[in-house]
Amino acid sequence: MMNITKSLVFPTDIFDQFIIRNLGKAFQHNDRIRSMVNKNYPDFIGGIKLIISYCYLIVKKGGNIHISQDSSTFLLYDQKSKREMTLSDFFRSCYLVLFVIGLRKLPQILKRERLVNSVRGEMLKKLNHTDYLYVWFLAQKKEVNNLKGLIEAKRHIFELSKTTNLPVFMETTVGRLVPLYERMGFHFYWKSQDPASNGTIWFAHNLKG
Repeated sequence: MMNITKSLVFPTDIFDQFIIRNLGKAFQHNDRIRSMVNKNYPDFIGGIKLIISYCYLIVKKGGNIHISQDSSTFLLYDQKSKREMTLSDFFRSCYLVLFVIGLRKLPQILKRERLVNSVRGEMLKKLNHTDYLYVWFLAQKKEVNNLKGLIEAKRHIFELSKTTNLPVFMETTVGRLVPLYERMGFHFYWKSQDPASNGTIWFAHNLKG
C-alpha cells in the first residue's frame, strides 16, 4: 500500500528516475541528507531518494535542470522569487514528515533551515539583493575523474547569474569539496555547526567582495 502511495505522491517518469537515481548515489553518504531520514525507516536509501525526489519535483516545474553533455554531472537550481509551492508539494512534504523524517526529527531540521535562511539573509543584505538563484544539488558521478561536467555546470549557472543580475547561493556539508567549489569561483563566507547532523555547513555565493 505504501508503494502505491509513493507512486501517486511522487510521480516520476524514466528521465526523472535517471536523475534521481544518480543524485541518490551521489548523496547517499551526505550528512545533511542522511540526517533527515529516520533511522527506523525500513528503506534508508529509499528515504534519501524520496527526499531528493521532493526537491527535484519542485525544481522540475521551472525547468531548472542542467545535465552535462556527457551525462556525468547534474545541476538542479531555481530562482527564489519564482519558486511556487503547490498543493502537491504540500502533500509530499507531509508524506516525508510522517513516513521518512519522523516527527521527532522535525524540530532539528526546522532549526537548521532557520539557521540557513538567517545566514543567507544577512549576506543578501550585504550584497544589496533580495532575490537569488539557489543550487539545490550539484553532483557528479563517482566514476568520473575529470572536472569537465562540473565546469560546464558552473558556466551554466554563472552565465544565468550574469543574465539575471542575481547572485548564486549554495551550501555544502562536505569539507573536502570546499576547495573544489572555490576553484570553480564560489566564495565561502560563513560556516556553522549543523543543528541536525552536528556536522558543519559551509555557505557560499558567487559574487566577489
